[in-house]
Amino acid sequence: MTHRYQSFRTKKISARKLVGLVVKHATTTFQRPFPDHQIDAFNQIAAFLARVDLPLIIDSGCGTGLSSQKLATLFPDHAVVGIDKSENRLQRAIKPLAKNLLLVRGELSDLWRLLASAELSVARHYLLFPNPWPKACQIKRRFYAHPVFKTMASLAPYFELRTNWLVYAEECALALTILGHNPVLSIKTDRTHLTLFEK
Repeated sequence: MTHRYQSFRTKKISARKLVGLVVKHATTTFQRPFPDHQIDAFNQIAAFLARVDLPLIIDSGCGTGLSSQKLATLFPDHAVVGIDKSENRLQRAIKPLAKNLLLVRGELSDLWRLLASAELSVARHYLLFPNPWPKACQIKRRFYAHPVFKTMASLAPYFELRTNWLVYAEECALALTILGHNPVLSIKTDRTHLTLFEK
């Protein structure tokens, strides 16, 4: 997990409230039904993995797919799946895509659960610069305070979050610790980047 700088004041969740949410969600099951288009998106991923037969890397919230394309280049011996909910952003991806790359339109909270239920082996998972949902009333929209976080955290042995909000990184690290993981916080100092936002 990395952070760069805190560009505006993000509403910080009290540790007690965050602990309560994470513990509650860890002991319950998120049961929202899967829409047909989400099942179709998962089937695209499954068919792609069957075709390339490579270990899986997930790029969640990939936007225009720049980060996914960079990951596909960095890990040519892996299948990279970039997921974003915006068809408009995905259509702006630079073509052609690498043979080991698939971009899929989908809702992360559904596709994470479908991937977990299929017990697909995920080698690495990236969540690059998520929206922090800074308002107090938006707390449950932050991934680490959402009911699906337990599932997300269990997908891969390697998970990397990048954000420029220190509060977001610290709260995510706390949530992961509650679930029994050992996150490492670090400040990124080199000039390499995976997204235009990070650049």
